[in-house]
Amino acid sequence: MYNASVPTRGLPFIVDPRPDQWLAGEIGSEGPSTRVDLAVFLFRWDESLPEHVRLGHAHGCLELGIVLSGRIVLLFDEADVSCGPGDLWLCSMWERHGWQVEELGSSTVFVIFRPELLLDLPDGDPPYLELFAFPPDQRASALDGAARERFAAIGHDLAREADGQAPYSPVLARLGLLRTLAELSRLHVSEAAGVSPGASERRLALARLMPIVRLVHEEPWRHLAAGEAAVRCSMSLSAFHRTFRRAMGMSFSRFRQRARVAYAAHLLLHVDSTIAAVASDAGFTDISHLNRGFRSQYGCTPSYYRDRER
Repeated sequence: MYNASVPTRGLPFIVDPRPDQWLAGEIGSEGPSTRVDLAVFLFRWDESLPEHVRLGHAHGCLELGIVLSGRIVLLFDEADVSCGPGDLWLCSMWERHGWQVEELGSSTVFVIFRPELLLDLPDGDPPYLELFAFPPDQRASALDGAARERFAAIGHDLAREADGQAPYSPVLARLGLLRTLAELSRLHVSEAAGVSPGASERRLALARLMPIVRLVHEEPWRHLAAGEAAVRCSMSLSAFHRTFRRAMGMSFSRFRQRARVAYAAHLLLHVDSTIAAVASDAGFTDISHLNRGFRSQYGCTPSYYRDRER
């Protein structure tokens, strides 16, 4: 059974620091599809995967998942969310989250995708990004039976695209993702009414931020000041801070710190370097600076993380 005292930071953890390096089949996935901007994963927790009853991860993309069968608990820093068939979850970029499986035989499908995928949409599109800025326990709350049935049906359609081998699989996966976000936007229309910018304005804001989002993903070790980031996005500093928080659901400094710590975590597991060298390579001033960032984001020291996960 789920132990409510176990925080996300206590889970076995996988960090994917680059959005184009997907969490491959090593943790039980039947995917992903071969897309640069979108990947679909299908997980089944049964007797053949006992070590993955509890699992956590973080990555530099957005994530949407749907429970197909059984029951799992999504663990976030702010809240724990219990999910059954037809329930879904959303995760923002670099947001640390984990699963606690309550029933063997549970299955989920989830999509990891770049935020750029939401740019090429027609006028009148729903406020997709705003959904990821809600607190975790409000992003998909209070689903009724009819809504769960709709999301479960979409989830099973998405699951058929998890290996990416069928004709037009990437297209159908993208349509399934957008349909899920559109359905969910309907449920949140009352909360979003009157506070969200128009669709065209949202896309314009996201498009203007993409150069700096890509740069942070590609070079997370860089000492990138908010002033330089604003210049690269052709914005004033105040407009940049306001636009970034509205579009991404977090401040630029938090986004940059999440990416840097995630990159350090990746180096700790894949490079035989000292902790001091990892701190330097990841853009931290010293070991103490890395320790503070690591404790804040993963709840442990870098050395403990390396010893536990290797």
